Amino acid sequence: MKNPRFITSLSEITPDFDLYFIDLWGVIHDGQQLYPSAKACLAYLKEQNKHIVFISNAPYRSMRPEKMLHHLGIEKHLYDSVISSGEAAYCSFPSLGKKYFYLKQNDTNPLLAGLPYQETSQLEEAEFLLLTDFNYTQAMTASLVPLLQQAAAQHLPMICVNPDKEIITMSGEITYCSGKVAEIYEAMQGSVTYFGKPYPTIYAMGFALFPTIPKQRVLAIGDNLDTDIKGAVNNQIKGLLVTGGILKPLTGEANSSGYEDKLKKVIAENGNDPDFVMGEFRR
Repeated sequence: MKNPRFITSLSEITPDFDLYFIDLWGVIHDGQQLYPSAKACLAYLKEQNKHIVFISNAPYRSMRPEKMLHHLGIEKHLYDSVISSGEAAYCSFPSLGKKYFYLKQNDTNPLLAGLPYQETSQLEEAEFLLLTDFNYTQAMTASLVPLLQQAAAQHLPMICVNPDKEIITMSGEITYCSGKVAEIYEAMQGSVTYFGKPYPTIYAMGFALFPTIPKQRVLAIGDNLDTDIKGAVNNQIKGLLVTGGILKPLTGEANSSGYEDKLKKVIAENGNDPDFVMGEFRR
């Protein structure tokens, strides 16, 4: 395990990086509102002439998280681009057949609109499964098990466009994401292809936007060890872990008693080592 450098301000390491891959949910917002220091920190980075690419496991085309950022008050001049896991899937969708069974809830995410695929409501007709949702309760996840068992028996490959397993709001509410359902399917020996962090396609799209910036000048910032930090490690870039998101119930506030020891224990058990740690995304 590395000994990560604990920082209280991004300005402590800003001179070392030119390109920032920044997570959205857990760093910039909690799905409903901005974290208090996020907007000012983005403005600071742009004042320092830094490049900002939001890399998100949002299972939609990039336009949708862009609209949400605008709604929350993050104007376009505060960042360079948004790359969602949905955009990565749309641009690099594998050849698995034409008919798919969409494991969806209320959201009719038109992810494959414009591509030559046809949704079917009959699992027996499907050639692959599409999984995108991020608001599963424990009961909803359990209710999918019989369908997943049938799909596994048919050897249907699954496309998971949101590798996150869970998310947390500032109020502490936790819900499951598609990655949790995909994990269950893999335990049934189902085949899963993932798009988003920590998988390579979404990072390759980010690097391609600024091809002259070397990897040692790129910093990935996120709150999830399994996606943000693992993605940084896998792509040979530095990773900054923000603990005020999904890890907060395990570590407490950054200034609370035992915080560093609790965090080091969580990191050691996880196995994905960040280079830097801070409590919240702030300048």
